[in-house]
Amino acid sequence: MRVLEGALKPKLVLVAVVCLVATAGAQVPWHEQPRKPRALVYALEGLGALSGAAPCAGLGLGATGVALVLGVSFDPAAEQDKTGAYLALCVGAVAVAAGPACAGYGAAKVGEQLGEDGSTGWSIGGAYLGTAVAAGLISAGVVVSRPEVSIPLCVLGGFCLPAGAVLGYNLGIPRESWPLQLGSGGRLRFPEVALTGAELPDRTVELGMKVQLAGLRF
Repeated sequence: MRVLEGALKPKLVLVAVVCLVATAGAQVPWHEQPRKPRALVYALEGLGALSGAAPCAGLGLGATGVALVLGVSFDPAAEQDKTGAYLALCVGAVAVAAGPACAGYGAAKVGEQLGEDGSTGWSIGGAYLGTAVAAGLISAGVVVSRPEVSIPLCVLGGFCLPAGAVLGYNLGIPRESWPLQLGSGGRLRFPEVALTGAELPDRTVELGMKVQLAGLRF
């Protein structure tokens, strides 16, 4: 009997320590609230990004067309009023530069309507980063003369802007929500400890611990 008690004491101490650690951390590990299908959420946010960028893209193309119609000429000897053409080009440049910001804002607004809690700033930053990646891929696709390579590169580049906005929004955490976004239920997880038990074939119970050092939910 004393041998049995001696064998149980270390396990009881281990159980007590695990319970204290779990209580101090105020965590409820390994339990999450039901979430919407992530693929659907990301697709809707991507559509929001495209809808936000579409007016800017349309305005940029329209302004460029107006500039061409007005006869933009870079010939110094040309005697024509270029003010309207240059103004149209400036409007187009501003519209194109604002496109990623509008895309990020559109993705963030859709995410908010879906009950997500991402960051609008991160969404806009992700859209600009996606635009830079898209420019590189499309440029590479234009340079490559093989259609079987250039077409996929251009298509992939076209998805980079909305993908960047969606990734930025869902990875970002609003500044005012930092205390609420840490730990259980948030994206960034504190270290967690959980006690596990398994019954062996000889009817004895084997105790163990499940430790999570850190976590990022996406």
